[in-house]
Amino acid sequence: MAIAWLLGGDFETASRTVFNMFGDVTGMFCDSAKMGCSLKVSAAVKAALMVLDGTRISGHEGIIENDLEKTIDNIGLLGNQGMEETDAMILKIMTVK
Repeated sequence: MAIAWLLGGDFETASRTVFNMFGDVTGMFCDSAKMGCSLKVSAAVKAALMVLDGTRISGHEGIIENDLEKTIDNIGLLGNQGMEETDAMILKIMTVK
């Protein structure tokens, strides 16, 4: 929200920014939200632009390793084991709306 304010936005702009940020951050959960899926493309473009600018997240941050295969393995563990109950919860949230 603060970045929207700093860029000259008003309260409504800041509020809409929060929706977009949550859509982007939760984009790793597949909830078949069409607009949310487009944010994944935006995240991929942002990641590529960061690399072209010389920036890469290091292996000292979160689940990221210095080795790409180990990082992919960590993501696989999250997807296969860590998300076991997430699918049920997403369906519950979507069907109650």
